[in-house]
Amino acid sequence: DGSGLLGSLAFTADARNLEHVKGAIVLDMVGYACRTEGCQRYPQGLPTQTLPTTGDFLAVLGLSEHTDLIGAFVGSAQTTWPLVVSLPIPENVLRMFPDLIRSDHAPFWEQDIPAVLVTDTANFRNADYHTPRDTPETLDQSFFRGSAQHVVNAVVTLLSMG
Repeated sequence: DGSGLLGSLAFTADARNLEHVKGAIVLDMVGYACRTEGCQRYPQGLPTQTLPTTGDFLAVLGLSEHTDLIGAFVGSAQTTWPLVVSLPIPENVLRMFPDLIRSDHAPFWEQDIPAVLVTDTANFRNADYHTPRDTPETLDQSFFRGSAQHVVNAVVTLLSMG
């Protein structure tokens, strides 16, 4: 229903906010890892043949035409753990997978602004997601640091592109 996107909806609704925005990197749940075979799940209907079955990767979702943003994270994956799994999404399939547009990147896409969602996949690997048991103690510190390093590396790459 969009109620969780109020901030990004308000921000993107004001054209003055977007005058100098070249793209958005949205972080949503980047610190939880599970390493047990089968702990990672995916949205129903998503082709998963080549996707990991353990939840020890960082997912980067973007529209398939946002190659610079996605590529900055893929390039980072060559030097820093955790593995980055990129998911370039053709715009014409978005409505088929509502889980792909439930975070703060979606309002940027609606305004034709390149954006990526960087995530540990939240409820698709973390049974405690959005429950009282979803506490800082459940985070994987090494995974979280690696995820943060990917973001830093990607931002440096994007800034060097001018």
